Amino acid sequence: YYVSILVEENIKTKSKIQSLVFKELKRYFSSTVYIFNTAFGIILMLVITITLCVNLDGTINAVLEGEDIGLTMEQIKSYIPKIYFQIVIYTACMTSITSSSISLEGKSLYILKTIPVETRKIFKAKIITSNIITMPIMFISEIIFFIAFKPEIKDIIFILFATIIMPTLTAIIGLLVNLKHPKLNASSDTEVVKQSASSGISVLIGMVLGMLSIVTAIIFYNSIDLCYIIEIIILTVITIVLGVILKKYGQKRFMQICS
Repeated sequence: YYVSILVEENIKTKSKIQSLVFKELKRYFSSTVYIFNTAFGIILMLVITITLCVNLDGTINAVLEGEDIGLTMEQIKSYIPKIYFQIVIYTACMTSITSSSISLEGKSLYILKTIPVETRKIFKAKIITSNIITMPIMFISEIIFFIAFKPEIKDIIFILFATIIMPTLTAIIGLLVNLKHPKLNASSDTEVVKQSASSGISVLIGMVLGMLSIVTAIIFYNSIDLCYIIEIIILTVITIVLGVILKKYGQKRFMQICS
């Protein structure tokens, strides 16, 4: 009897989140402005990946512009998986879908308050939706990269970890910022996605995180593998901490802006 109750409750919980995710996906793909302004980072990652695979030497020469950095082309190529790790982090940081997801609810936001769903599930659905949109393109880019460059297993693990952590982290950051700076009275999606404070702040925070990652890698280039392990641990801890903050502060703030 108790088992059947637990199973039924689990099914109901899943169906609620699935319904919310479907709603979020429908809202996302119904807005051209929303798509084009939030998909830039992951599309950039795909373009960079294809460019590296098609014309690596030309890309390296274009970036260096003839400058002598004291490394041969073969040495530079050996660093490509490490550089790609940074590309994954930086492009993921530039993608912030959730930074507009609260504001885009607009005047209908009160409906979310009235439906029998916990606030944390609403947040979870928004994060899942963001990951559903971003992760597949990132994984496709990485598969192309892995096939073309055949990196070591450790590099593949680093890159895959970054692909799992960063979209989740940026989604949580976007939600926190949008809860702090909602714009519910916008006249159009353009005003929310392109001109709101939450969108700008979220992208700025992401870019700062991306730049810090790159700077850290440059400083500790002699022990780059250890550096990446530390980076992944730090990013994971930040994700967990912000997730706890979202659960506690986010629920309180959500109820405030709904009232």
